Amino acid sequence: MTRTHLHYEITNADIGHEFVKLGIVIPLSFMVVGGAIMYYGKGSIDPAARYFVPGMVIIGFLLLQGIAWWHFRHPNYHEFTITDERVEHRTQTGGFNLLLSDIQKIVTSRVIGSNSSRIDYFLKTKTGERFSIPKLHKLPDGKIIKILLEVNPSILKE
Repeated sequence: MTRTHLHYEITNADIGHEFVKLGIVIPLSFMVVGGAIMYYGKGSIDPAARYFVPGMVIIGFLLLQGIAWWHFRHPNYHEFTITDERVEHRTQTGGFNLLLSDIQKIVTSRVIGSNSSRIDYFLKTKTGERFSIPKLHKLPDGKIIKILLEVNPSILKE
């Protein structure tokens, strides 16, 4: 019987729910702070500046709700599974399904941008193909790599 070591599913709607929460909590906290500033600083704040905080709260709320709306309107599905025999990543647009015995090593690649850099991880097969380990919401790359190395210690890490 095949044992499942990791099974992860997420949709864009799940991510959209996170933005809905942020779109409510962040503007409300700004309203409380801004309200306190306006109430206690009546004489020291320029009257034109008093409209700045509520205006920014409204813009922030609309922006975060717009991001949430986009995630709800553009559904995508990610499923990532590691079993004793296979690694599988499925999305609406593709994915991969590999035998663990076909994976030769885990390869890293540094991407350097104008203001940040990140490390991408790939699974390299014995035939030379490279499959990207996906960046998944609330599932770090390190956890995926750790489980892969525990399940199949013969995989090399570069």
